[in-house]
Amino acid sequence: GLRLESEAVAAFELETGKVVEKTGFCQSDDNDLIANSPDRLIGETEALEVKCMGGKNHIRLWLTNEVPDDYEWQVVQYFVVNEKLEKLYFVGYNPDIPVHPLHVIEVKRDEEKIARAKEAQWKFIEEVEKILKEIITI
Repeated sequence: GLRLESEAVAAFELETGKVVEKTGFCQSDDNDLIANSPDRLIGETEALEVKCMGGKNHIRLWLTNEVPDDYEWQVVQYFVVNEKLEKLYFVGYNPDIPVHPLHVIEVKRDEEKIARAKEAQWKFIEEVEKILKEIITI
């Protein structure tokens, strides 16, 4: 996966004409404990999530044109953390599939999923804080 990430990003830039920025760790303005590590950002309103999958999964991504279930909440997290994010490009890359090595799926904000993810994360944070308070008072 990571070995081919730079190659995938270069292919995305060539295909779309977009210039991406490598970034590190991003935290929510609402709570520093809500965060993610985006693969790349395009300004404040777009981002890239790169997956360099094996041939079978890459072809499945291409044919279904849907973000695999395993990555759904990782994708939603981008929008949870960045309120300004309008679009995420889910990039599948496999140079061993020469007819279609790069496949890009555009994901737009889904406020319902974002709200569910935020609620779950806030609930988890509250539970952890409650447990920590109990531990500290022991």
